[in-house]
Amino acid sequence: MKYNFVQPGLFAEYYVSPMWALRGTVAYSLTRNLEIYNREDKVTGVVDFATLGKKPVFLNPEISKGAAFKLSLSYRIPQRKS
Repeated sequence: MKYNFVQPGLFAEYYVSPMWALRGTVAYSLTRNLEIYNREDKVTGVVDFATLGKKPVFLNPEISKGAAFKLSLSYRIPQRKS
Protein backbone atom coordinates (compact mmCIF):
# COMPACT_ATOMS: atom_id res chain seq x y z
CA MET A 1 0.00 0.00 0.00
CA LYS A 2 1.26 3.49 -0.84
CA TYR A 3 -0.36 6.87 -0.05
CA ASN A 4 0.62 9.88 -2.18
CA PHE A 5 -0.82 13.31 -1.59
CA VAL A 6 -0.22 16.99 -2.39
CA GLN A 7 -2.43 19.21 -0.23
CA PRO A 8 -1.48 22.89 0.04
CA GLY A 9 -3.51 24.66 2.70
CA LEU A 10 -3.70 26.69 5.89
CA PHE A 11 -3.67 25.65 9.52
CA ALA A 12 -4.43 27.28 12.85
CA GLU A 13 -3.46 26.13 16.33
CA TYR A 14 -5.14 26.72 19.65
CA TYR A 15 -3.31 25.85 22.86
CA VAL A 16 -5.69 24.12 25.26
CA SER A 17 -2.93 24.07 27.91
CA PRO A 18 0.81 24.82 27.82
CA MET A 19 1.51 21.29 26.51
CA TRP A 20 -1.65 20.40 24.49
CA ALA A 21 -2.64 22.04 21.21
CA LEU A 22 -5.53 21.60 18.78
CA ARG A 23 -4.66 22.08 15.11
CA GLY A 24 -7.26 22.60 12.41
CA THR A 25 -6.19 22.30 8.76
CA VAL A 26 -8.09 23.32 5.64
CA ALA A 27 -6.51 22.31 2.33
CA TYR A 28 -7.28 21.52 -1.29
CA SER A 29 -6.09 18.16 -2.50
CA LEU A 30 -4.31 18.39 -5.86
CA THR A 31 -3.25 14.74 -5.77
CA ARG A 32 -4.59 12.05 -3.48
CA ASN A 33 -3.86 8.41 -4.25
CA LEU A 34 -4.14 5.45 -1.95
CA GLU A 35 -2.56 2.72 -4.03
CA ILE A 36 -3.20 -0.89 -3.02
CA TYR A 37 -1.22 -3.60 -4.82
CA ASN A 38 -1.20 -7.36 -5.00
CA ARG A 39 1.17 -8.97 -2.51
CA GLU A 40 3.45 -10.19 -5.34
CA ASP A 41 3.77 -6.72 -6.97
CA LYS A 42 6.96 -5.11 -5.69
CA VAL A 43 9.22 -2.39 -7.04
CA THR A 44 13.00 -2.16 -6.88
CA GLY A 45 12.78 1.25 -5.20
CA VAL A 46 11.31 4.75 -5.33
CA VAL A 47 13.21 8.05 -5.55
CA ASP A 48 10.81 10.93 -4.88
CA PHE A 49 8.03 10.27 -7.39
CA ALA A 50 10.11 8.13 -9.79
CA THR A 51 9.57 4.38 -9.52
CA LEU A 52 12.61 2.21 -10.23
CA GLY A 53 11.83 -0.99 -12.11
CA LYS A 54 8.47 -2.10 -13.46
CA LYS A 55 5.64 -0.08 -11.91
CA PRO A 56 2.87 -2.33 -10.54
CA VAL A 57 -0.76 -1.62 -11.38
CA PHE A 58 -2.83 -0.70 -8.32
CA LEU A 59 -6.15 -2.43 -7.64
CA ASN A 60 -8.32 0.43 -6.39
CA PRO A 61 -9.70 3.48 -8.26
CA GLU A 62 -8.05 6.92 -7.86
CA ILE A 63 -9.40 9.11 -5.05
CA SER A 64 -10.89 12.34 -6.37
CA LYS A 65 -9.37 15.79 -5.88
CA GLY A 66 -11.12 18.23 -3.60
CA ALA A 67 -11.30 19.86 -0.22
CA ALA A 68 -9.57 18.25 2.75
CA PHE A 69 -10.23 19.04 6.42
CA LYS A 70 -8.29 17.73 9.41
CA LEU A 71 -8.46 18.28 13.15
CA SER A 72 -5.64 16.95 15.33
CA LEU A 73 -4.55 17.04 18.95
CA SER A 74 -0.84 17.25 19.70
CA TYR A 75 1.30 17.08 22.82
CA ARG A 76 4.18 19.56 23.00
CA ILE A 77 7.26 18.61 25.02
CA PRO A 78 8.40 21.66 26.99
CA GLN A 79 12.00 22.79 26.46
CA ARG A 80 14.29 23.07 29.44
CA LYS A 81 15.49 26.59 30.10
CA SER A 82 19.23 26.78 30.60
